[in-house]
Amino acid sequence: MNMKNNKGFTLIEIIMVILLVGILAAAAVTQFLNFQAEAKDASVQASLSALRAGINNQYAQMQLRCGATGSAFPAMADIAANDITTGGSTCVAGDITNVGERKFITGAVPANAWGGVSTITACVGGGCTARTNPCNNVARVLGWCYDVSTGEIWADSALSGNNEYSF
Repeated sequence: MNMKNNKGFTLIEIIMVILLVGILAAAAVTQFLNFQAEAKDASVQASLSALRAGINNQYAQMQLRCGATGSAFPAMADIAANDITTGGSTCVAGDITNVGERKFITGAVPANAWGGVSTITACVGGGCTARTNPCNNVARVLGWCYDVSTGEIWADSALSGNNEYSF
């Protein structure tokens, strides 16, 4: 009998390679999903930093240029319009003549990465006191929640698994 020189892989070898590639792919997918969640959390943190800095800057402008009292924070209408002179607070256009200085942040209000919404909602009742509650105390709007009495702003979403105020 003449034995031919067989070249190639056996079925067992091919199945083992496919199994090994499948295990490695499963591990990589879970790591990738974790990176997506971490990226969204980082985006929310960055957006909140910009919003909080803007609110603090406008609070200072209200004190220095507009004669507001020490406990007056920007009004909800001003925050939603991204303009301190929209009529919701003590500032008027004559107090802050430079249009760019009237804005809380440059450009539009950023969207919450977990909800994709840039809406800022005034907190109501339990939504102000317990950060685990929805901002309006009814249902999450997946944007931002603002407390006019304290000037605090936070993400109105609990999709990351973090307490939304922990950002």
